[in-house]
Amino acid sequence: MAKVVRFTSLIGALLTVTIIGATTTVQAAPPLLEIRVTDAQASLEESAVAQVAAVSGVARVERYLIIPGGEDHAVIGVESDVALRFISEGKVYSAARIEAGRGLRPGDAGQRVAVVGMPAGMGGMGGMAGMEIPSTIGSSFEVKAGFRVRLVGRFTVSRAGKEHFIFLPLDVAQRAYDRQGRVTHLYVSLAPAANLEQVKRELEAVLGAKATVVVR
Repeated sequence: MAKVVRFTSLIGALLTVTIIGATTTVQAAPPLLEIRVTDAQASLEESAVAQVAAVSGVARVERYLIIPGGEDHAVIGVESDVALRFISEGKVYSAARIEAGRGLRPGDAGQRVAVVGMPAGMGGMGGMAGMEIPSTIGSSFEVKAGFRVRLVGRFTVSRAGKEHFIFLPLDVAQRAYDRQGRVTHLYVSLAPAANLEQVKRELEAVLGAKATVVVR
């Protein structure tokens, strides 16, 4: 009897490994499309998100609000049911495992909670760019002046680098940075039978100069 193993890659694509005797077959899920605003200071409105979702071949759209904080951190607003994806040195990664506390969950919408990814090899969370992140789950800290959140989970960023990634519920991040109803990045999963290049062209036509579409 064949043994089927499923796991998630660094970019969140689902891989299915079927083991039959000594033969192993690896089948990757359809590629991920990343949509990011062309201007780092701009953002996309909900109407643009709806247009993306309506494109034929699009199976799922994940909304992200990414606020860069200099060279050492970024604050990322995400929906509670998506992978904790982050961009570092031009590559997309995702939190493979929460090491302490928990991840974000549906009941966190509207709640000032945070999950933080820290660089590998750090003994504690420490401070950065004027922000002091506690090491104790349940403690609070400021993501910006006057806006405190509670640490509910953390994971290690298993790659070289010094960046911290602070994940908040999407609506909380939008409120904190006055971006209500707006996002900076979308991650688009395709339906199994979708034509990648055709979907990419249609998304580029829909978004125009407002955003760039990248295959991940």
